[in-house]
Amino acid sequence: MAFVGNVGFNQMSPFGFGGMQQQNPYQQGFQMGQQMAQMQQMMQMMMGMMQMMMGMMGGGGFNPAMMGGMPGMQQGIPGMGGGFPGIGNGMGGYMGGGQPFSPMPFGPSGYPGGGMPYGPGYANGAQPMLPGQVGSGGSAAVALGQRFLGQNAIDIKGRLPNFTAAGGQTNNCADFVSSLLQSTGGIQGHFVNVRGLEQALLRQGYRRIPAEQAKPGDVWMNPSRGHTEMVATPGATQLIGSNNDRPGHQRISQHNNRNPQGGIYYSRQ
Repeated sequence: MAFVGNVGFNQMSPFGFGGMQQQNPYQQGFQMGQQMAQMQQMMQMMMGMMQMMMGMMGGGGFNPAMMGGMPGMQQGIPGMGGGFPGIGNGMGGYMGGGQPFSPMPFGPSGYPGGGMPYGPGYANGAQPMLPGQVGSGGSAAVALGQRFLGQNAIDIKGRLPNFTAAGGQTNNCADFVSSLLQSTGGIQGHFVNVRGLEQALLRQGYRRIPAEQAKPGDVWMNPSRGHTEMVATPGATQLIGSNNDRPGHQRISQHNNRNPQGGIYYSRQ
């Protein structure tokens, strides 16, 4: 018994039995190739999506490069402009590299994306402050200065707002006090010598007061106007400033005021 043409059972396809039918070997091969290509495309898409999800869960942020191996998605997820809406290249609150961005002030333990915390004990550790990190008023001025305790005066240039280190390794006392006042709304303008700072204080409403009335944020000067510091505690029992720790070199320090009555004090009235 002879058959006309090549008739037999069609092999099982991913979509069911084809039944007994006449087959063309070339057509059959073409169809199978199409089916395999579709399956491969689906597998590539699934693998790409799995890699994308694993990358996101691993803290790396959303990476558009993950889409390159996903057929038809080289431009990103359709309708999302190449990334998740409003996110760009990273998840919300993450700046591209997956690290949380923190606009908060730095504290003793620091914050992700920040660096070394402010404060004593961190050589060259103070970081540039962001807008809004500095308060206003005398107590805020003292607190700002205390963030740099123990630092070489020249090293806080570019980190303490408005500070210029005009004296280099030394002679930065007025520069430091002026920076604290200017950064916390206590004075307008910047002054790097004691007499210039004194004249600015008088022009801007500061008046001379006795030591017992001095409060944090007020300004102390010695009688010769060769040195100035900021009052750190009520009654001027302690001062904070850029002080010599050895000849020709200054560090930021807070110390007891050995002779409160021997200084000149200015306070805003």
